[in-house]
Amino acid sequence: MGDPTNYQGSANPFFEIWRTVDGGQNWVRIPESEIPAPISSSEYGWSGHGSYDAIGQTIWFETMNGANFPTVLGSRLFRSKDAGQTWEAFNFEGLYGISFADSLNGIALEGNPWVGEGQTNTPIYRTTDGGETWQQSGEINGQMTTSAELVPNSLAIIATTRENNFGPYTTQVSHDWGQTWIQLGVTDEFVAGLTFSNPSVGYGGDWQRASNKPFNMYKYSGSPITGIISNKKIEANVDINPNPATDKVNIEITLPQPGQFAILFNDQNGRLLAKRQFENNGTFTIDLTGYPAGVYLLTLSTKGGFLTRTILKK
Repeated sequence: MGDPTNYQGSANPFFEIWRTVDGGQNWVRIPESEIPAPISSSEYGWSGHGSYDAIGQTIWFETMNGANFPTVLGSRLFRSKDAGQTWEAFNFEGLYGISFADSLNGIALEGNPWVGEGQTNTPIYRTTDGGETWQQSGEINGQMTTSAELVPNSLAIIATTRENNFGPYTTQVSHDWGQTWIQLGVTDEFVAGLTFSNPSVGYGGDWQRASNKPFNMYKYSGSPITGIISNKKIEANVDINPNPATDKVNIEITLPQPGQFAILFNDQNGRLLAKRQFENNGTFTIDLTGYPAGVYLLTLSTKGGFLTRTILKK
């Protein structure tokens, strides 16, 4: 896909889209009659920040209005249901960063990834009709959202954020379209541009920072955290004593089937306070001494699913 250009005597520029059916050996440009015309001379395609996606035979890409860039992102969203042979376009003004889990369900972000430090709580928009209409469904906690992925087969949202170009970097998950979040990790290794094919397999790329550090590609290939990403609930015996607690709380976990599991301890806003990983059953203690009174979340995750319990500190 490229910007609008003239082709074979066309009277007006139209989006340059080429299609192959033999693995890339030969390419044919899609005719002007099958693509909506640019709405102005300043409408262009653009790449980066999740500006295109494909699920099966359905393909999407975003355009922008160069006259408003970068103040306003997103102009229209183009969609093909037949692997690029014919196209239609819908209003997408002010949005960017699409991610689809299937041909109907997708998300996009509002704002501007070039704003820099200080941008907080990026609004998330949801579509249930393949990108024809969008409604705000929640927002991503934290500064400077760099990636948001709607995971196929679970409809969980994985998002990454950063305070600045050098960290700290966070990864978080939402099971309710961005209304609430569970922070999965905080690290100095940053992964952006997330793409998941299912809850067990995902990819990302290193953030391009102003340093001589080599840039990396990353692959997520399943762990006890898979259960949170899969958005499947499991049954397990979680004994929390005492609850409510004043200083320390003892937790004993018994799984119906042996295996690895992870424990996340988050505050009621989803911020990660502690994380542990165990083999089979486990017993451990959480020291609440330094935390204010309130409600805290304990999340158990295995490869098969997850569950969440509340801990009350008096």
